[in-house]
Parts: sequence; C-alpha cells; structure tokens
Amino acid sequence: MVSLLSKAALEQALRDASLSHHNYEETILQGVRDKYWSGWYAAYVPGWLGDFTSPSELSSLLETISADDDWFLTATDQIYMKFNTK
Repeated sequence: MVSLLSKAALEQALRDASLSHHNYEETILQGVRDKYWSGWYAAYVPGWLGDFTSPSELSSLLETISADDDWFLTATDQIYMKFNTK
C-alpha cells in the first residue's frame, strides 16, 4: 500500500472529482443522479494520488460516509485514517 500525499491533496482530489462528476451528471446523464457515483470517485481520486487502494475498496468506503455540509472533510478524514501508512 502506498501512503497518501497529504490530507490536503486528498481533499482537493475529492473536490475535483465532485466537480467533474457533477458536470458528467449534468451533460452526459442530462441531470439524472448517477447511482454509481462512488465508482466515479474511486477511479478519479487514485488517478491524482496514486494507487493507495483498490477502486472497489475505495468505492465501498465512500458509500459508507454520511455527512451533510462537511462531506469532503469527513470523507478526507476517514480515507486518510484508513489508508495513510506514514
């Protein structure tokens, strides 16, 4: 397993994934909510940070995260704690 670069890099990757995915939902899916959203994030985030886990494991973890306004911070904290080996 590879260590993550930093919590800040992870949070930024999640935010970038969200923006990219939102654009995908709006343009390609024509406003329909993507029920496979976690797979999008699980493919996007390691592309920026490296292969710190498998896409299926990251996707499963993302689906368990529940938070409202602070989703990015909650997701960042949980992913960082689980996968950072520094």
